[in-house]
Amino acid sequence: MIRSAGICVILAAATWWVYADTLRFDFVAYDDTGYIVENPNIALGLSRPGLVYAFTTTDMFNWHPLTWISYLIDYEFNGLRAAGYHVTNVVLHVLNTLLLFLVLRVLTRAEWQSALVAALFGLHPLHVESVAWISERKDMLSTCFALLAIGAYAAHARSPSFRRYLLVALLLGLGLMAKPMLVTLPLLLLLLDYWPLERWRGDFADARRLAIEKVPLLLMAFASAAITLAVQRGSGAAKGLPGSDEGVLIGVGNLANAAHSYVAYLGKMFWPGEHSVLYPHPSMPWMGGTPLVPWQVAGAVVLLAVITAVVLRSGRRYAVVGWFWYGISLLPVIGIIQAGSQALADRYTYVPLIGLFIVIAWGGGEMINRLRPTGRAVMPIAGIVVGVTLLVTAVAARRATAVWHDPTTLYEHALAVNPRNALIRLNMGHLLMQQRDFEGAVEHLSVALAVNPNYLDAHNNIGIALLNLRRYDDAIQHYCEMLRIDPNHAIAHNHLGTALSVDYRGEQAIYHFRRAIELGLTRADTHHRLGDLLRERRTLAEATEQYRRALEIDPDHPGARSALAATQRGGVARDTPRRSPVSGSVCPAAQ
Repeated sequence: MIRSAGICVILAAATWWVYADTLRFDFVAYDDTGYIVENPNIALGLSRPGLVYAFTTTDMFNWHPLTWISYLIDYEFNGLRAAGYHVTNVVLHVLNTLLLFLVLRVLTRAEWQSALVAALFGLHPLHVESVAWISERKDMLSTCFALLAIGAYAAHARSPSFRRYLLVALLLGLGLMAKPMLVTLPLLLLLLDYWPLERWRGDFADARRLAIEKVPLLLMAFASAAITLAVQRGSGAAKGLPGSDEGVLIGVGNLANAAHSYVAYLGKMFWPGEHSVLYPHPSMPWMGGTPLVPWQVAGAVVLLAVITAVVLRSGRRYAVVGWFWYGISLLPVIGIIQAGSQALADRYTYVPLIGLFIVIAWGGGEMINRLRPTGRAVMPIAGIVVGVTLLVTAVAARRATAVWHDPTTLYEHALAVNPRNALIRLNMGHLLMQQRDFEGAVEHLSVALAVNPNYLDAHNNIGIALLNLRRYDDAIQHYCEMLRIDPNHAIAHNHLGTALSVDYRGEQAIYHFRRAIELGLTRADTHHRLGDLLRERRTLAEATEQYRRALEIDPDHPGARSALAATQRGGVARDTPRRSPVSGSVCPAAQ
C-alpha cells in the first residue's frame, strides 16, 4: 500500500507538471464560445433553470447534461475566468490517471505494469487536446465515470450481486450523460471478462451467460446512441460524405477514412508529430483535406488484418484485450458515421489508447521476465528505458500544451500544419475581425476562398471585412457571388443591402432588404435600415411599419424608437404608396 501511495503521488505530480501552464491560458474561440463565453445560459449557474437547461438542451450538437452541469458549477465559482475551468480539466485528468492505475492494479494485481499504463495515459501528447481544451471536458468527465464503472464491475465479477450490478449501470448512465462515446463500455466489460477477470474460459455457456449479463447495459448504450444520432442528424452534424446517396450515413468514403484513421492513430501514438485542432477529411478537398489514394486504404486494411491475426495467434490474453479495446472503443468516433469535417482528432484517443498501453506494459513486462535470467543488468536497463521514454513523452506533452494558449496561437499552429485548412482560415479571419484587423482578415479569408470558391461563410465574412475597409464594390461582388451560389440566402441579401446603402445606392438596397425579410430574416437592424431608406424617399407609411417591426424584435433598439418618433412627428401622408417602387437586384443571379 505504501508503494502504491508513492506511485500515486508521482503520477499526480508528473501529470500536473505537464499541464500546469494551461492554468494561465485563455478560452479559445473554437467551441469555447458556444459552450461558455457567448452562452447566456451558463450564467444561470446551479439554479433550477440552469439544471433544466442542462438536461433539455441540444446545443453544440449533443445531449450531455453532466458536462453542462460541470460548466454551470465552474461558472458559480469562476464566472468567465478561464483559469478556473482549466483547473477543473487538469484535476479531472489527474484523477483519471490515478483511477486508471488503481483500477488496473485491482483487476490485474500487477502494480508496475498498471503504473506504466497510467503514466503513459497521463503524460501522452495525444491527450493534450482533451485536457487543454475547455470544450473537451466531456472526455475526462465521461472517462472518470467509465473507470469507476469498471472498478464497480470488478467487484461485481468477484462477488456478483444485484446491488453491485446496479451501481455499474448507474455509473455507465452517468458517463453516457457526460459523453455518448461510452456506448462501447459494455463490450469493453466483455473483454475484461476474458482478461484479466478470466470469467470466460472458452465454453459457449460462459459466453452466453456473460453476454446476457450485459444486455441491460447494451440497451442503455443503444438508447444513448439513438439520442445522439437523432440530435446530430437534426442539426446536420451527422451526415454521409459528398457523393453518397441522400440519407445514407455510411458510405465508401467513410469506411476508407475509418481504416486509414485506425492506422494513423497507431502511428501518432508512437510519433505524435505536429498536432492540429482540425485535420480536414480527405473526402473534402474544398476544406483542405488531402484525398486518400487506393494504396493508402488497401495498406491500412492489410496492416490492421495482419496485426489482428498476429494478436489472435499469439495466445496472449492481454494482447487480445488491449488490441480489441483500441479497435472497439474507437468505433463511435472513427467516422463510419461522419459527424463534422474532421478526418480524425487527437481527443478521440483519450480512452482507446489505454488498450495499446496495456499491450506495451504487459508485453514489455513479459520481455523483461524472459531476459532476466541472462544478466543482472536487465532490470536497470529496462528502468532507464522506461524512465527516458516517460520523460520525453512528458516534455513533448508539456510543449504541446502551448498550442492552446489562446485562439491566435491555436489557429496559427493549425495553419502551419495545413495552410489549406479552409475552416481554420475562416475562424482566423473572424478572430482578426474581432480585433479590428480587417486587412489580415481579408488575407486569410481570401485563402479560404482560393481553396473553396463556394464557401458561403467565407464570402459573407470577407464582405463584412471589406465593408469596414470601405471597399464597397469588392464587398458587393462577394455578396453577389453568395447569391449566385444560393439566390435565396437571406443574410447575403441583408448584407448586400447594407453595402449598397452605404455606397449611396438606396433604391437597390431597398430591394435586397425587402428580399431578406421575405426570406424570413428577423433582425431589428434590417427593419431599421430599411425604414431609414424608405423615410428618405418619403415612403412614410412603410417606414413607420418597418420601425415598429424593428421594435417588436428588439424593444430596446437604440435607433428604431427615435426614428419612429421622428417619422410620426413628420406625419404620414395618406396618399403615400405602401410600397415604394424600387429597382431590382444589383446582382443578375438574384433577379
